[in-house]
Amino acid sequence: MYYVVDVVGTADELIAWCGFVGAWLLVFGPLNQAIRELQEEEFERESIERAVHEIEVPPPVSPWWLVVPPVYVVLRRRRGRVYSDLG
Repeated sequence: MYYVVDVVGTADELIAWCGFVGAWLLVFGPLNQAIRELQEEEFERESIERAVHEIEVPPPVSPWWLVVPPVYVVLRRRRGRVYSDLG
């Protein structure tokens, strides 16, 4: 007995399975990348939280300096610069 292989049916199934696998790869690739990026952000977040607890916040500029606004702006910028340089 000879078995007749349905080549057309097998090719259609192969194409359907390739499409199915390709579609899942299109979903899995970006999903995998998103998971890795979120893990990197979590790592950076932990280091930022650690730095927040280690660095002292400079005292705020007195509101009385608002009487002379340019001096107030300069003082705030200096304190902000010192605070950002500590991190």
